[in-house]
Amino acid sequence: MLAGDKDATKKWAAYLQPLGISFSRGAPGGPASGTLYKEEEAYMRSIRRHGPEIRRLIENGDFEGALQETIKAGMRPQEIAAFLKRKAVPHITEKQISDFLQIADEVETKRLMHQFEYFYGTDPSQE
Repeated sequence: MLAGDKDATKKWAAYLQPLGISFSRGAPGGPASGTLYKEEEAYMRSIRRHGPEIRRLIENGDFEGALQETIKAGMRPQEIAAFLKRKAVPHITEKQISDFLQIADEVETKRLMHQFEYFYGTDPSQE
């Protein structure tokens, strides 16, 4: 009765929805797109599941461990590089570095220097 007439189908679905009847059209693009959505969702769940451990490793300065954890999560190489840089050394201005070096204790200063050297191969206090 409604086959082929998308507008009529939508109107009937709108009338029936208040009665607790709902309709699903699936993933846009058909079954193939549904498979892609399913895989992408599984990928994101894996990253969310491993995320707290990755952040803990970064906070403790264990960048090699964090790298291994991102690989276990199934992250792509470009995402790993961007993720680790962003989490370990977010964008920091020269003024912020200068202010930090004036007030930070030796342990925190070494930690920041280690992060910069690991990810950028430079010491920010020398720039």
